[in-house]
Amino acid sequence: MNGYFKIHRSLFTSAVWVSSSNLQKVVLITLLGMAVWKETEVVLKTGTKLRLKPGQFVATLKEVENTCNGDGDNSITRKVVMRAIDRFKNLGFLDIDRASAANNDGYVVTIVNWRLYQVDEADEGQQQGQRQGQRRDNEMPEQGQPTNIKENKEEYKENIYNTIPPIIPPLKQLSPNVKQKRNQKRQLMQSL
Repeated sequence: MNGYFKIHRSLFTSAVWVSSSNLQKVVLITLLGMAVWKETEVVLKTGTKLRLKPGQFVATLKEVENTCNGDGDNSITRKVVMRAIDRFKNLGFLDIDRASAANNDGYVVTIVNWRLYQVDEADEGQQQGQRQGQRRDNEMPEQGQPTNIKENKEEYKENIYNTIPPIIPPLKQLSPNVKQKRNQKRQLMQSL
């Protein structure tokens, strides 16, 4: 395995994530990382060729366990992996089928709605560019069209002063004691 994979933030608020233990979350992220991102042909241990779609992978429970544990850590056992996979299957997060009739070929694991967790960068960039272009078209006048800068400045000032709430209320709204104290401060400041 090489390269990278994406995790959409919506995963962290999903029922699968929220209701999982920390060990199950490690299994979940590992399963997402093991899935292929494009259509791929694999050869099983028995020599059978199998075409995988994006969001699928072939592995044994032992291979998933080893991938979860990385270098030397054995906190994730095969039992944890089996329970997590069963739980994820019951929650509709993944489907699992035997890769072949042979026991040593492993399982084909399919991440259901895998595309929801992945965003195609080309599509995302194109959509973002279109949104920026539309926003620019709405905000800027067409080329060759004169603009009234003075009118825009006045409109800008009106908007600013209408949106900022006054920090200090006017004197009319103050109680007589506050007015008196303010006047005393002003007189003191003027005398200096």
